[in-house]
Amino acid sequence: MYWLSRPPILRYAIATVLVFAGLITEFHPSRTVTHPFAAETFQPGAGIDHSNVEFRDVPAGLFPPVSLPAVARVPVSAGEPLIPAVLSREGIVIPDDWWSMELPLPGSAIPGDDVLLIVEDGTGVLGTVVSLAPDDQYTGETRGLVAVPGSEAAQVASALLAGRLAVLLDG
Repeated sequence: MYWLSRPPILRYAIATVLVFAGLITEFHPSRTVTHPFAAETFQPGAGIDHSNVEFRDVPAGLFPPVSLPAVARVPVSAGEPLIPAVLSREGIVIPDDWWSMELPLPGSAIPGDDVLLIVEDGTGVLGTVVSLAPDDQYTGETRGLVAVPGSEAAQVASALLAGRLAVLLDG
């Protein structure tokens, strides 16, 4: 009496649903977005814009979005994805009444950092690191362009020339 038993319709239905779900998952197009990758090696402080990056298709949500132009915060090798952790804020805006001068900086300084400049009489002047110069190959000293308020620029320059300037970086 085996032929009179109920057919396993529930098992057939579940198997059919699983097969269709697998086919839909397999052949459904995945969503991709374009993301910038470094087309060349960047040193900290280097400007990054659309002309020196390569856009590649990556799965959506793989990397957080970034906006260009930006400034490299750390060294970036060619082919690396550009993510917010390696980029500094977009461009450094210097107020109109500020002046920029090249100063020795702590090695961990990056563009956009605020620095406290202690001049010879002990007063402090706030400044902003605008860009970094390549490290001196002989002394290993890090130098960079620092913007200071125009009213304090002469005092900072005088202390720099006298060799009585200390640059402090908020850590």
